[in-house]
Amino acid sequence: MSLGRYVLGAVLCAICLGAVLLGSRALRERLLPGWEGAPAWVADTIIGAGLLVVVLQLIGIVGLFDLPAAVVACVGGGAILWAAGGRTRSDRAEAPTQMFRGAAGILRAPARVGRGETIVAAIAIGAVAAPWLSWTIFSYRHGMQTPDTLWYHLPQAARFVQAGNILHLQYFDSDPVTVFYPANAELFHALGLLLFGTDLLSPAINLGWATLALLAAWAVGRPFGRGPHCLIAVLLLLATPALIDTQPGGAYNDVACIALVLSAGALLVNGGLTPAPSAIAAVAAGLALGTKFTMIPAVLALGAGVVVVTPRGARLRQAVTWVIALVALGAFWYVRDAVATGTPLPAISIHLGPLSLSAPHVTEPTFTVGQYLTNGHVWSTFYFPGLHQAFGPAWWAIVGFSALGALGAALARIEPIARMLGVVAVLCAGVYLVTPQFLGAPGAPIFFVYNLRYAAAPIVLGLVLIPLLPALRGTAAGNAWLGLAAVVLLVTELDGGVWPTKLGRPFSPPIHGRPAVAGALLGLLIVAGGLGWRYIKPRAQLLLTRGRLVVSSLSFAVAGVLAVCGWAVADSYARDRYAATSPIPRIFKWARDTHHTRIGIVGIVAQYPLYGPDGSNYVQYIGRGAAHGGFGSITTCRGWREVIDRGHYSWLVIAPTAFPLTNQRAPELAWTGAASGATPVILERAVSGPPNDVAELLKVTGSLDPNTC
Repeated sequence: MSLGRYVLGAVLCAICLGAVLLGSRALRERLLPGWEGAPAWVADTIIGAGLLVVVLQLIGIVGLFDLPAAVVACVGGGAILWAAGGRTRSDRAEAPTQMFRGAAGILRAPARVGRGETIVAAIAIGAVAAPWLSWTIFSYRHGMQTPDTLWYHLPQAARFVQAGNILHLQYFDSDPVTVFYPANAELFHALGLLLFGTDLLSPAINLGWATLALLAAWAVGRPFGRGPHCLIAVLLLLATPALIDTQPGGAYNDVACIALVLSAGALLVNGGLTPAPSAIAAVAAGLALGTKFTMIPAVLALGAGVVVVTPRGARLRQAVTWVIALVALGAFWYVRDAVATGTPLPAISIHLGPLSLSAPHVTEPTFTVGQYLTNGHVWSTFYFPGLHQAFGPAWWAIVGFSALGALGAALARIEPIARMLGVVAVLCAGVYLVTPQFLGAPGAPIFFVYNLRYAAAPIVLGLVLIPLLPALRGTAAGNAWLGLAAVVLLVTELDGGVWPTKLGRPFSPPIHGRPAVAGALLGLLIVAGGLGWRYIKPRAQLLLTRGRLVVSSLSFAVAGVLAVCGWAVADSYARDRYAATSPIPRIFKWARDTHHTRIGIVGIVAQYPLYGPDGSNYVQYIGRGAAHGGFGSITTCRGWREVIDRGHYSWLVIAPTAFPLTNQRAPELAWTGAASGATPVILERAVSGPPNDVAELLKVTGSLDPNTC
């Protein structure tokens, strides 16, 4: 990346996000006068995220998904929100301790938080931030490495930019499953690609979602003086190996779903069922619906719960508000799938009496977690070890806390919204047990450990509700919970999948080396900042009111320092990105010097490094189409060569199916190597895998001539 392109990207990023944030804040100040602190920040973020998704979907639908249209859409959308919220400051209600009266009763003003509770919260944030930041730093040094990031998350974002629209279906492997996933989260990565011409922002995006999750957790507990307690409860989940080893420094979207569900809950807890807070909560739920299939139960249960606890006279209005928000923010991807295949959920066969929706053929076997609940062998071999690997040595405490919070809130005599959230958590946990998912072979659910993150919504709702239970609202009980949660957090952090402690069998190799040291130092810096904030805050507020010139100067200075640091990161990232990445480092390194070329692939799914440094390479998994949007492997030499010739590919990367987990040679190598129009360039064995697993890079110099098969 050149310095000029970085400066242009930084300026455009500041313009786009600045317009969105200013517009979002103006609208929030009009809709929620008197809100401040964590609830206000959550509302600002949800409004802004909703605006970005809407405008990016609109320009993507009409085929204008490019840089000029994105900048105009962001600035124009922000201006519309600014105009909609535009009132003079004197007209805005100034009521930082306002009592919000909603249909569910009066929610108390923020209760005072003790010094000790703040100290514990600051230390907990720093402890969890350290591994999250370490993995993010690692990604900026070597490129994003997590499997699903390279498989379909970032390839989807790159194709949005290449195609200029979001209507197409892109197949990432020989089974048509990931192609139909909703992609709200990928829109944010695509926007970063447009602004900077590379994926510079992508490794840091999940840090933003994690921050939103913590703000929402604090906001849930804020009216009850339980902000630190709820925050640490959510940190228990964010600190687990399953999330630390997948979310930071990549494009997994589980943390986005956690943040959005918590945001919806926080807005309802703080604003009751009054129109504005409920509408913004519906926006958060709609964003979650358009982010991941697994959010469907949580979003539908949450929407139904809000309608049920609303007084009868206002239920229709509430239902209409939620339906509009869910359709506007989350329905596009399901409609796109329905148009292409005949069903909004192509991966699931839907039969409703005489009604049967068409669906593509999927070869992956699907099972449910619930069908093995009475199988002792599965528990001892897969479930118990999987829970330990995914959630750490204190998995039983995390699961137990979540169950206690969900069931306790659902059954206790507490505020109707908190009780409703408990019911939602219980229902979602039950749906998770009976939802079909890819677990492995019959009787051997080997992928259970990796799919546990699909239960993140009910788990995090249960955790955040524990401090709100009547039995824990007293000072002594609250402090006891805080101490117990801190111990569980410490034990989880010692897991071998988080830091190299060799404690238990890790979920995946832990972070180590310089990124680990840098992350740990930044974690300590966060702790120091949190501990000192109580003393700095009064002086900062005084400076804001009396020293506007000084504040402006400091703001520009900080922005300048961040810009310089950003250029250093961008330059290093461009230089070292995917220079030595498994499973085919030589071929991936070759792709670092390619631009605007067509690459056909088969067998390998970790495809994103082939897109090149600017995401301009057109990479397509090669297969044959089938009925109802289906897709599968090509089984004949003639069929293979015909597809290659029609695709006008300049390069081919060929590996056996499920590379590098098999011990066989890809038949496509023989079909291609025997043709005069293809020249082998690199033959590479997998860094780790069976010895006969090889991938080959071939240059296509002419027609492969199907008649010579």
